[in-house]
Amino acid sequence: MRDSIINICGMNMRKLLEKKSEVLVQKYGVRNVELEILLFLYHSSCGDTAKDIVEQKNLSKAHISKSVDNLRAKGFVVLIEDDNDRRKRHIELTQKAEEAAKEMLEVHNDCKRIIMRYVTEEEKAVMDRVMQKMLRSLDEELQK
Repeated sequence: MRDSIINICGMNMRKLLEKKSEVLVQKYGVRNVELEILLFLYHSSCGDTAKDIVEQKNLSKAHISKSVDNLRAKGFVVLIEDDNDRRKRHIELTQKAEEAAKEMLEVHNDCKRIIMRYVTEEEKAVMDRVMQKMLRSLDEELQK
């Protein structure tokens, strides 16, 4: 039962995020995955290359490459050659992309508020402790 609840919750969270971001999809003429890439680049300190996005978002290299090409063609990003490795290109956001990413961050925050609406502070504290233990288990397993 617990596994199915987790799966349903995950699917419904994705549906909620897609529903709430539909306005931005229409406004900016991009796909949801492209909005997620912009948000990743805006909000993350995990890197700024297509490889970094592939590793962090668990999406295919081809999917990210196509999305980055679309974003570049629409003026959301520019590619900057790495000073030390000409094969590596850093993805930089344009002003237009920063605006879209900020709006997408608001959508994410709105979804978090909706999801956590009925969860008490005590329950949130328990969830934090459980998630920390889960992350620890995952980290240990991935290090093997």
